[in-house]
Amino acid sequence: MVEAPCGKMLIDTGIGNAKQRPLSPPFNDHDNGFLGRLAAAGVQPDQVGFILLTHLHVDHVGWNTIQSDGVWRQTFPNARYLFSRTEYRFFADPANLSPRHRNSFLARQDSVDPVVANGQAEMIEVDGSEVLPGIRFLPPVTARSTPRS
Repeated sequence: MVEAPCGKMLIDTGIGNAKQRPLSPPFNDHDNGFLGRLAAAGVQPDQVGFILLTHLHVDHVGWNTIQSDGVWRQTFPNARYLFSRTEYRFFADPANLSPRHRNSFLARQDSVDPVVANGQAEMIEVDGSEVLPGIRFLPPVTARSTPRS
């Protein structure tokens, strides 16, 4: 959790609960107390104004959504979700589906697509420009496994 002039912000949301990840047992049907720990820190999901996703891998986007009545709904109903347009397109293109990226394709479907469909997503260019007042999203300086900029 980051307290910024623009409001409360999470940087990545972790694995999430109840996500089916059969190719990765440690992530499959995970159950943890993330929301309880967030509440213990004095933050309720509706108080989070921004989610900055560093990348769209399975272990970074899971708490974007929770399942309610069989439908994946946004966990943070008042948040804007900021993430790489290029990486979203990568995981939306079936030509990029490989065993290495299978879990992240599943994560896109249940953890990213619902916030896109709900109009909460802001797909950005990861080029070092300011994405929020005083906050710049810099391209990675290490080797990366999927495109982000």
